[in-house]
Formats: sequence, structure tokens, C-alpha cells
Amino acid sequence: MNGSVSPRLGLRFELERGELRGYGPDGRLRRRPDEIAQELAQQRQRAEQASAKRDVERARAEQLAAKLGELGLDPEAPPAPEG
Repeated sequence: MNGSVSPRLGLRFELERGELRGYGPDGRLRRRPDEIAQELAQQRQRAEQASAKRDVERARAEQLAAKLGELGLDPEAPPAPEG
């Protein structure tokens, strides 16, 4: 397989450090399925972390709004005009 080209896909296969790697017709290295899966898992983890951070920030905002309400202030009211 080393150096062979798939006539249907146009992929060139090379043996590198004991691993068979595929290169597209444009010469760019194609990712292996395990590399794609790892990248997707990392993206999913980052999305979950961002979601958790938003949840914490939302809860904090709700606590602050409740505290303002206890003080008789409406956090949704527009600011009073200066003057």
C-alpha cells in the first residue's frame, strides 16, 4: 500500500512511523477516524464546559436580581434620567 494511489478516491497512501496515512488529491494529510473522534470529543467537552459556565452565570444574575428586589430596586427598570 505504501505509495499507492486509490483510482476511485484519489487518495495516496504512505507508511509513516508504522502507520498508514492517506493524502488527498490536493496533497493534504487526511485525518484518521480516531483523530476525528478525539477532536469531536474535545469539542463536546468544551461545549459542556461553556454550558455549565452559562448556568452558573445565570444563577448568579438571578441571585443578584433577587437581592436588588429585596432592596426595593427593579433590575429591569431603565435607569433614571440624570439631571
